[in-house]
This record gives sequence, structure tokens and C-alpha cells, in this order.
Amino acid sequence: MMDDGGMRWTLLFQASDPTEAFLIRDYLAQRGVPSQLRGQDLAGLGGVIPIPDSFPSLWVDEEELGLARSALARWEAESLPGVDWTCSCSEVNEGSFGSCWKCSTLRPS
Repeated sequence: MMDDGGMRWTLLFQASDPTEAFLIRDYLAQRGVPSQLRGQDLAGLGGVIPIPDSFPSLWVDEEELGLARSALARWEAESLPGVDWTCSCSEVNEGSFGSCWKCSTLRPS
């Protein structure tokens, strides 16, 4: 599908709810990947319209699809709860924490 700017929009991801869609859209934008969010206002219509059609979706320019898929894979990997980790300040943090709750040091890669 094309818009006025000549971009060819391709479906990247169908979110389970608007919050997830907005978070991923912002994550992509922070990495320089423009996207369109579609269907974010349909979430309350599940059952009135087919439930899969009520899920919001993210669309990206076809030329950015590879970069968008890589960013989405990184998002999914970072979003999974991991194993607990110990900060350099000796504080044990839950696996889902990206930084130490005590001293704010970023979790090592």
C-alpha cells in the first residue's frame, strides 16, 4: 500500500493491545525506523468485528523492513524476563531489570 509520500507500507507486527503497539512504535522511532500505527482505536470492538481485526498493527516502509525486523527482534529479546544478575555494586537484580535498582548502573550486555 502506498501513501502520498511514495512509501510502500508493509505490515511488520500485530500487537496484542494498543499499549504494546505504542511501545514498539516508539522503540522503532528511537532507532530511526519510521512506522505507522493502524487500528489502535479498534481494541474495544473485539467481538463486534473479528477479534484479530481489532488488534493494532505496525506498518513500516518496505525499504526499512530489514532494519525494522532487526529492531523488533531486539525488542522481543530485551522484553523477555531473563535470569537475575548481580551489579558491580553487589546488588542482585531481577532478570527483567535493565539497570540496577540501587545504583542505576546499566545491566551488562
